[in-house]
Amino acid sequence: MSQARSEVVRFKLSSSSDLWDREYRTHKVIPSSTRMLPSKALVLFSELLCFREGLKVLDAGCGTGRNSIYLAEKGCEVHALDFSGEALRRLDVSATVAGVRDRIFSRHHALQNPFPFSNGSFDLVLDSYVFCHFTDENLKSFYLDELHRLVKPSGVLFSSVFSIDDEYYRELPDSPGRIVVDPRNGLTKQLYTEGEASQLFAARFDIQYFVKFQFMDIVLDRPYKRSLLVFILSK
Repeated sequence: MSQARSEVVRFKLSSSSDLWDREYRTHKVIPSSTRMLPSKALVLFSELLCFREGLKVLDAGCGTGRNSIYLAEKGCEVHALDFSGEALRRLDVSATVAGVRDRIFSRHHALQNPFPFSNGSFDLVLDSYVFCHFTDENLKSFYLDELHRLVKPSGVLFSSVFSIDDEYYRELPDSPGRIVVDPRNGLTKQLYTEGEASQLFAARFDIQYFVKFQFMDIVLDRPYKRSLLVFILSK
């Protein structure tokens, strides 16, 4: 991937920035589009991840910044990337209100391009519901290579993807590879079995912890049992 990192790399994304801008402004189908509490899965692993003053974190695909703000409040230095201008605008406002703007460095960046950081820059890299939006195999490989490159030898990658058992996405028709397109906002996700997700991550990382995490949540005023596959990974 060395040549890919030295020039702009373009893959076909499963969901454009315009779709995400509309999700944040208008549709608000995904609960985290309006929610500022951190991811339940991230909080679940908080003791293992040891959030602390000075921890350098990359929040890849940060959205409106709920995880970035939570980590900044713990004293972390957070570098937050997203390709949705609307999401970043909301992150900046919320971070200012929360009093942690000086600890969050937000940047507009499309994740199909090389990340603007040197090798081994981060103690912790967050991939919270992001990898499951990639359906192109080359993009998946590139993205995981970049995350691996950016984690320090002593650092970890936290990743959560949706399981095939997730009740909300299970209601949607899927195509081969368990790819679903939500008709309410046009956004695409790929759902995984434990074995499929583990195999993808294990090709580059050591799996330190894994859990299938299920919880009840409200989507568009209806309760659903959400189902996640959550990993803590190291080099």
